[in-house]
Amino acid sequence: MRIVTLVNRTSKTLHGTWDGKHYDLAPGKHAFPEFQAMKFKEQNPLMGSEDPYSLQKQYLLGIEDIGDDISPIEQSDARELFDRKKLNIRGPVTIVTNGGLYQTEAHSSLPLENAFVIPD
Repeated sequence: MRIVTLVNRTSKTLHGTWDGKHYDLAPGKHAFPEFQAMKFKEQNPLMGSEDPYSLQKQYLLGIEDIGDDISPIEQSDARELFDRKKLNIRGPVTIVTNGGLYQTEAHSSLPLENAFVIPD
């Protein structure tokens, strides 16, 4: 088991879950087993950073030992993981908060598009 240095790149405490336990990751460096550090990193993506074509994304945590970017960064105000600027969609995006498969008012003929982010 290799121990690596996990860096919280933000100025806020981030959270991770491993083996049913919750961990608070204060800003700065922490030592964890490599696999656990990778999972903490995957649990803390930068919202709005995922390329819709390559699916590569940025993270708020970096692993120093494998050459990840550990420069300071803060969470964006994006509401979803995809970077919609790279898609060929014009106009704003509406976040639909009601409806969907778990709507309690009605259970028949639910329009599936109500459960997702849709362009205006």
